[in-house]
Amino acid sequence: LIIESIIGSGEKYKKAGSFDQAAGFYLRVPKEFPKHAKALSAMMNAGVMYEEAKEPEKAADVYLELAAQYKTAPEAEKAAFAAGVVYERVAYFDRAAEAYEVVVKDFAGSAKAPDALYNAGVLRQALGQHEKAIAHYQTYAKKYDDRKDAAEVAFRIGVVYEEAGDDGRADAAHRAYAKTYRDTPRRVIEAHVRSART
Repeated sequence: LIIESIIGSGEKYKKAGSFDQAAGFYLRVPKEFPKHAKALSAMMNAGVMYEEAKEPEKAADVYLELAAQYKTAPEAEKAAFAAGVVYERVAYFDRAAEAYEVVVKDFAGSAKAPDALYNAGVLRQALGQHEKAIAHYQTYAKKYDDRKDAAEVAFRIGVVYEEAGDDGRADAAHRAYAKTYRDTPRRVIEAHVRSART
């Protein structure tokens, strides 16, 4: 009865457009009754309410907390990925990358893991964190070599080495790409050109 009452209050504030207050009520359920069946959905609703209230940081924090607290639930992986999307939308790229890395680390077998790994690599590259970007791209190209974009991701490895000013490794990466991905002639030619330039 208490839980139904708390959720009912959240629904009331949601309908009234008071999303902050609705989120506050929804969050009471996992705080006061963390093992209840409705705790997880109430927590997800709180994140959505914070998004509606234009408070993306709070929303993403709730999603990440949900992913940590309910790791075995199917919603946990979606929540962690949603946190990355929310952070990315408001240009908190470092936090977005960290959220995507949670998906890769804690939910490696999930359907969202490849996209999360790729997104983390792109964000780390944009942030100038070359070693992390390269590590993500290398893992992606190796682990998800059956995906259509695996060759494109592998090509990025040499590009990031170039951006980092590491000509030796860039050359090696471009040569390796040209040898491994012969069925992508345009990129192979570019890899040879970049290799020669480095």
